[in-house]
Amino acid sequence: METLSELLPDQNLIVQVHFESCTLAEFIDLRKEQKANGWIKKGVNSLLVDLSGAPKVSLADLKTYGQWAEENLKELARSKTAIIVNTPQAAALTIMATSDLKGQRYIKQFSTLNAAVRWLNVPKEAILEHFPQLEAVDLD
Repeated sequence: METLSELLPDQNLIVQVHFESCTLAEFIDLRKEQKANGWIKKGVNSLLVDLSGAPKVSLADLKTYGQWAEENLKELARSKTAIIVNTPQAAALTIMATSDLKGQRYIKQFSTLNAAVRWLNVPKEAILEHFPQLEAVDLD
């Protein structure tokens, strides 16, 4: 799995960019590592996950991950998660996977970085400074 992720403490934001498909175990291991490193904590109120480079994420894996996150990432219970996808199928999968989650997570799908950062209320420049490759998903 080729993934870049970084905590942007000034924005209370975790940014995660996937360049290829990843397994459910890899995705969960990444979150466990982020939690062990102190990234996942109360006060981190936003996540930006770019799945546009990971087109083969399955509905079953997304649902299983969502259930795992509800049980294991309670610190993010009131967080906002913006997921960037690049196909209608990926958008539909993320909607179906998150529709039955309980708790107070706020999850939305976007096709561009502009739309995602507007919803998260974070400056795009802060993200592009660390992830210039996201400019390519900013076509609106």
